[in-house]
Amino acid sequence: GEPIGAVDEYWLDLAIDGADAEPLLRASPLDVSEFESVDQRIDERTTDPPAVGTLGAMSIGFVAAAVFATIGFAVSASIAARERANEFATLRALGLSRRQLGRWLAGEQVIVAVTGLLLGLAIGLAMSAFLLPQISLTQRGAAIFPPLQIVYPWGSILAVVAGLTIIVGIVIAGVVTQVVRLDRDRSRIGDVE
Repeated sequence: GEPIGAVDEYWLDLAIDGADAEPLLRASPLDVSEFESVDQRIDERTTDPPAVGTLGAMSIGFVAAAVFATIGFAVSASIAARERANEFATLRALGLSRRQLGRWLAGEQVIVAVTGLLLGLAIGLAMSAFLLPQISLTQRGAAIFPPLQIVYPWGSILAVVAGLTIIVGIVIAGVVTQVVRLDRDRSRIGDVE
């Protein structure tokens, strides 16, 4: 392998705060020339323009993906409901009430939406657990030290899932209303003839 270079940094787990530790580390016999606490490093990383810009771009991408997924779900559900109008008419002719038809269609769409949300969440968590350590490298391409710790902000994740659930619920209600209205209009036309 490669020869080990000279050690030029040490990581210490101290029982005191970083600001309180600095004078002790700079004093003899340690004579530390450079000192940085974890809090200082976190502050530096959270105000670093490239890091903040990357986070902003990823956030915009997430919002755009959520908007397009919602539009896609709404269009898909609406078109599927219109294409199945004959199937719904047959079910109505067999004695299914409008309310039962609406519940059946809503249940069907809820299964699709919940499956999509859960699969998306699972894939996102798995990909972040796999990819983030792979792309977190030093400027020389070596693994960072200490190793990356992935922290999932469960409160934010659950808030996003709740928000998407509400939006998808509104879309499902709109599709069910559309189908029931379409069925009611067909019933009126059938009554006239």
